[in-house]
Order: sequence, then C-alpha cells, then structure tokens
Amino acid sequence: MTDSLLGYYGHCSWAKRFKVMPISLRPFGSHHFRLLPLGLTILVSCVWNGQAQAAASVTLAWDPAPNAAGYRLYVGTTSRVYTQQINVGNATSTIVSNLISGKRYFFAVSAYNTAGLESALSNEVSYLTGTPTPSPSSTPTPTPAPSATPTRTPTPTPTSTPTSSVQITVQTSRAGLTFRVDGATYTSARTFSWKPGSSHTIATTSPQQGNSSVQYAWMSWSDGGQISHTITPTTNKTYTANFTTQYFLTMVSFVTASDWAAGVGGTISPVSGWQNSGSRIRITATPWTGSGFKGWSGTGTGSFSGTTNPVYITINGPINETATFTH
Repeated sequence: MTDSLLGYYGHCSWAKRFKVMPISLRPFGSHHFRLLPLGLTILVSCVWNGQAQAAASVTLAWDPAPNAAGYRLYVGTTSRVYTQQINVGNATSTIVSNLISGKRYFFAVSAYNTAGLESALSNEVSYLTGTPTPSPSSTPTPTPAPSATPTRTPTPTPTSTPTSSVQITVQTSRAGLTFRVDGATYTSARTFSWKPGSSHTIATTSPQQGNSSVQYAWMSWSDGGQISHTITPTTNKTYTANFTTQYFLTMVSFVTASDWAAGVGGTISPVSGWQNSGSRIRITATPWTGSGFKGWSGTGTGSFSGTTNPVYITINGPINETATFTH
C-alpha cells in the first residue's frame, strides 16, 4: 500500500487503495447474496474557504460493490471508534463537512443489501486536517492629504460581535431508527448549530420494529443519559443513541392427537419471546409423568435439531424450536 500527498493553498488530496476480503450477506429467507472481492479506493480531498480557522469539507469515493443496495460511511476521531454514521444510499461518493482543522479523522465504508444486512467494514483510512495559510494581500499606500486643507477623521461606527455557536450532531447507532430533538422526529443523523450552554432535549423510543421477527432495543446514549434527557453542550459534540438487535424465539410443544388423548405431553422453557442477537439461550423440555421426550426440531440460524436435552442455542436470527413428546 502506498500513500501520496499533494498540497497547495486552497486544496489538498490523498488517496489509498486496498482490498476488502470476501463478505457474505444473507437476508431472511432462502435467497443468498454474495459480495465478491473488490478493490476499494477512498479518495480524500479537502477544500478551505480561505479563512485560517475555517472548516474543511472532505470528499470520499469508492468502487461500487456487486449486489449492494447502498453504503454506509463511518467517521470518527479515534481509530475504529466511529461516532458518526452516514447512510449515503446507493451513491459511491459523499462529502463530509465541518471537519475541524488540526484533527485526524478516520473513515471506513460498508455495503448493505436490500434486506438491510450489512457487510463488515472496509480497511480504514485516516486524514489529518491542516490549517491553510491565508493569501498575502498588498497594503495600499495612503495618499497624503493636502496640508492646506486637513482631512477630518470620521468616528468609526461600532459593530456588534456575532455570537459563536457549537455544532451538535445527534444520531442512532443503526441507520433508519427514529429519535427526537426538541420534540421534532428524525430518522437520519442531524447536525444543529446552537448557542453554547443552551438547553435542548434529545430522546428516542424502544423497542423499534424492523419486521415481524426483528426489533431494535435502546441500550444507552453515548453521554450516559436516560432515554429522554436534557443536554447543555458548550463544545462541538456528537450524541449517539445505541441500539441492540433482537430476534424472536418461538417455542412449541408437540404431541400427536392419539398421544394427547392418552395424557402424553410436557413443558418447555423458556417461553416464546424476544432475545438479544448473539446471546446463548438454554432450552429445556420436561416430559410429564409417563411421557417421554423424542427430540428437538429447529429452524433458523443458530437453532438445534436432535435429542440433546437441555441444550444451548445461539440467537443469530429468528428461531423456531419444537419439542416433540411421546408415550
């Protein structure tokens, strides 16, 4: 991998090229999508407005990925810790504005398919913003006034100093989820210009539904506040509402009609309900007296089929587990 840097007043650029390993996206259902290896180029360029303390606008571009419905760009000031997430749709470039001069920013991109499943992040590129040098301007030579007629010096009119503001970004850890700022509802990251120390309310709701078998549960705000709370920022800051994915676990007890008539049956645990993605759940079948346990029949990623009882399953998607009892 090689880096190149070209710089002059008003414009600078830097590009990296690297490979993304093969990644597999699978929506709910039987269809599969696969993103083949591709060469990903992120082109970073910055444009200044000519003021020594102005902010930079950074342009990033990448090659399109097969089977991708869209892309998400991740931005942060610490490597692999991203505080801003931008859903750019199916575009293969975007502009990130309001970068602070003198700070290093880190960028990575991911693809997602039509089911909303997201690939792993690409390798990371970083960029250190600089402070541009203002163009020198010539100082005009004043023309002396005639000595016979002195020129009266006018009294300058005082001008008011504009009130400074802070840039506040509010977002969710997963694109498309809703949040509120001062009562207004948003579904994508928003940046506000506020008076330092002014009071504002940020909030979200939980759970938020994905589909009949998927939902998203609020875990925390990045500042440690409650699900709805007041903030009074005095510096530029990002507030992120963190959510965890939950899938529905369906538990079923089955006996034939003849066995049921003969009093065959049993109990199962846990009951059907929502479970956090990636959690390990212990499932147990307990036959009634005079009944026997025949086995489990499971469907869904992480499910189990067999006679082991009890047994642990891993919640990697919606799961159905059926316990069959016999005499």
